[in-house]
Amino acid sequence: MPVASTLRLGRARAPVFRACASGLDSDMGTTFYQDSLCDEEEEACELPEDDEFTVAILGDLHLDPRKMEDYYAGREHFKPILEDATARGVNAALVSLGDLGESKSVRPEETAELFAGTSECHELAADFLGSFGVPYEVIGGNHDLEGIDEFSTDEENLEAFLRIHNKPTPQFSRLIADKTMLVGLCSTVFRSAKYTSHEVIIDDEQLRWFEKLLEDHPADEGWKLFVFSHAPPIGSGLRVLQENHVVNGCCWLNHSGGDTTRKFIELVRKHRCVKAWFSGHFHLGQDYEDSITFPTIPREVGPYPNRGSCVFAQTSVMRSGSSRDGRQQSRLLRGNKDGFQICTVQHSGDNAGAVRLDATITYKDTSHEVGVYAHEHAELKAKDNFIKVYSPSAGDECYISYDDEGSLDPTKGQCVDDGTIAWWHMSDGRVLGMYGEWPRSPLSLLLARPRARRIQLVAIFIPLPASVLSLSLFVKTPMRLALAPHLAVSAASSACIHIHNFRNFRTPLAYLLIPTIMHALSIFMLNACMQLLILRSRACLSCMHGSLSRCAHHLHSCHFSSVLSRASFP
Repeated sequence: MPVASTLRLGRARAPVFRACASGLDSDMGTTFYQDSLCDEEEEACELPEDDEFTVAILGDLHLDPRKMEDYYAGREHFKPILEDATARGVNAALVSLGDLGESKSVRPEETAELFAGTSECHELAADFLGSFGVPYEVIGGNHDLEGIDEFSTDEENLEAFLRIHNKPTPQFSRLIADKTMLVGLCSTVFRSAKYTSHEVIIDDEQLRWFEKLLEDHPADEGWKLFVFSHAPPIGSGLRVLQENHVVNGCCWLNHSGGDTTRKFIELVRKHRCVKAWFSGHFHLGQDYEDSITFPTIPREVGPYPNRGSCVFAQTSVMRSGSSRDGRQQSRLLRGNKDGFQICTVQHSGDNAGAVRLDATITYKDTSHEVGVYAHEHAELKAKDNFIKVYSPSAGDECYISYDDEGSLDPTKGQCVDDGTIAWWHMSDGRVLGMYGEWPRSPLSLLLARPRARRIQLVAIFIPLPASVLSLSLFVKTPMRLALAPHLAVSAASSACIHIHNFRNFRTPLAYLLIPTIMHALSIFMLNACMQLLILRSRACLSCMHGSLSRCAHHLHSCHFSSVLSRASFP
């Protein structure tokens, strides 16, 4: 791919991942692809030199009119790239992933009004985005309807957002090359959000539009779609920020939306025309291995995450004050009929303005891609620990039965011993949360750091009638709860926690994690769609109030298992 002299590319290095045809997906009935490590001497896949489109992708801007230096510098990093593309007749565009303004007053001496979501904010953003010299598209994030002092409703705020950015609808589609389209989905709810105002919500009308768009542009006719949203869909496998977004139920698109939460990844699996999906929201850099995820991972590495033909890419931020890990970066997308490249544009340090090639994806046919990582990934340092999440892997599971009295002692099993630490953990020590079984993704956190560092885990699968609606847990040590918005949780006493209304949480087979400080637990009732995961000390788990014996006619079909690994707390 020819580039201007001002464009500096990072040197391609191992590790290299390549996707290959591997069989049939039992759920979708479509061909899936499994990444495999390539030998370093194998030739990496590269695009032909003639790119047909170039797209600058900006993450969360959070513009502050008092602090524009980083934005102007970032714009100058992009301008030579875009000017070179347009000079060569390449279609060029810019996409902003939302969160356009600072969520605080920018004139604190005059007013306490939040800047984000105001007309002034959107006018500043429109001027800035329009100054790159190419057409721009913008989608709304969780802060773009935050003009609560200026507008009384989401509808009024959204109308101003659309008018100022000259958008006919919240969503967009733009033909960028032959049978190649940019597609954007916009968050449209803030004041009227059911649980948290900062959940990124794609409304039903947009979702129907998106599904129809995918149906009308099938992969077998050669269509290639690149999708943009502020937050990623659950199932994308991208690095997430549990401390802010998971705990507040605003991590994924339509995080608390029940069936619509998983709708996005289901559409990606079904419609292989979706080739890449870009998102921001987390303010994290682009140097980690899971800043980009390919359609699959090897089955021996972990649960197979069917991502269709889609590559998911996290996008960082321009301004230093908005970064959570010190990185200031944007994305660059370039491609043609044979494939595309995902790059990082650096905005800070000695290499500010440099462009690093992150991944090359080539099309072998309409639903078969070859993906190559082009650089080594950053090692997580101590200061990065807060953004690590351990997910389940194949081989973690084992079986533990219960005795005639309904008691379990996981230490008697083959796979649990004194050295066993954890199957699931977060580096900041949070251990009470909920995981979705089907995407292996965190859904919420309920408890702060435990007292103990060495933990064990037991997973209990109890199929009970669907009419059962609540679960009561009795523990000897009181717990401090940070409530997840989609659960009703109350502490009736210092020793009892009640969790109700599991039916309102529609993700099947979610996990509930209990802290290591627990010494006794009594299970009264479990919804049929729940799995209870217990992180506990070595004390034996037993039935204290005869609760399990009262359900003995159900327990004959119960499956008790533990899921463990050697992962450890730092």
